[in-house]
Amino acid sequence: MKKSISVLLGLILALTSFMSVGFSAYAEEVQTQTEQTEEEAQAIALNTTYKASFDGSDKLLDSKAKQYYDAFKFDVEYGGKVTLNVKSAAKGYLSKYAQYIISDTKSDKFWSPDSASFSGKWTVKLKKGSYYFFAIYTKTNNKRGKMLGADYSFKLSYKPTLKAVQLKKLKAKKNGFKASWKKDKSVSGYQLQYSTKKNFSKAKKLKLENAKSLSAAVEELKAKKKYYVRVRTYKTFTFGEKTKTFYSPWSKAKTVKTK
Repeated sequence: MKKSISVLLGLILALTSFMSVGFSAYAEEVQTQTEQTEEEAQAIALNTTYKASFDGSDKLLDSKAKQYYDAFKFDVEYGGKVTLNVKSAAKGYLSKYAQYIISDTKSDKFWSPDSASFSGKWTVKLKKGSYYFFAIYTKTNNKRGKMLGADYSFKLSYKPTLKAVQLKKLKAKKNGFKASWKKDKSVSGYQLQYSTKKNFSKAKKLKLENAKSLSAAVEELKAKKKYYVRVRTYKTFTFGEKTKTFYSPWSKAKTVKTK
């Protein structure tokens, strides 16, 4: 049987020590709430801005603490950093009356910024997998019982942690050279860079769009000239209707002298 989102949140809150206004954990009461299955969380894409509302018609988490929540679900295709950016014109919304949680969909592991210091931006490292993002808020007895922060926008910015690839061998050729490197089956392709300068000023680049390509030949260079060479990987991701390419750090450079 799939664990309900409301029960999952109750377990998460029961394990934390949130001391902000309105965030006491009521685990037993939460478990009696209406079952909210994972399919009901809104699917969202990384690197995309979404608008939402804390309007009182959201899902009830805890009636005693007057807590409600919005639930979203997203996928991380390749391990990296996910940065939450939240904006709202409503005073007190960012931290005093709201809490944000990212939770692994297949376990009870979760991450949350310190609500006392959260100012709208927070970064967490995540592995490949599926995750929930919860925005939890509370009605308060202040402001005559009205909620603070009716409208907000958020974005989960993503940057993968691509590892540097090793340049294995450089073989001199007539007016050129051949480079080979180690395979990384998880990337989209490779980029080779070469220059006559150690600092790679005025360097030229060669992009190899086949991830199975483990070598490349560079021709029409100056004869008997020393070149500095390095390689890096890249991976292209799709976020909603947009695509974005990320690059790994460069490998350690090697030198070769053309024939």
